[in-house]
Amino acid sequence: MIVDIYGIQKKRDRVIFEDALDFYMMLLLPRRISRGIQVDLSFKKKLDDNVDGWCSVAGYNTCKKAREFEIEICKNRSMRYQLMTLAHEAVHLKQYALGEITEDMDTWKGRRIPSSTDYYDSPWEIEAHGREKGLYVRFCEMYGLKFPITTQERDT
Repeated sequence: MIVDIYGIQKKRDRVIFEDALDFYMMLLLPRRISRGIQVDLSFKKKLDDNVDGWCSVAGYNTCKKAREFEIEICKNRSMRYQLMTLAHEAVHLKQYALGEITEDMDTWKGRRIPSSTDYYDSPWEIEAHGREKGLYVRFCEMYGLKFPITTQERDT
């Protein structure tokens, strides 16, 4: 996987975020797919619609599989919050890369999802919210990082 990081100046932080994304992808995608992934990871002071993060498809390979992605993370949050947001967006990257979700976000694993479906009831968000904390905790354990989770940290 190739990762280009923008909007982070400290080398230590850049290394942590690149290692985190590599780790998340190692757990989420088969190696044969993750090797062909390209990600532009940007950290911005504010994102559209006041969201904490975005993942979008930026390009496809010759087999029409999503393999180039853009992830944006709001950097006005704690390191722990940003790492959990990155985990959440990594799950969406996996969903796009495996063809589980369409770019229009109207189809999940071949099944149409009504546009009236609430954000938290959409299957892609159920999976992303359900996996973000576990991915984050495993990353911290693996790398010996001490960014403890508080009960309110990602519950909002």
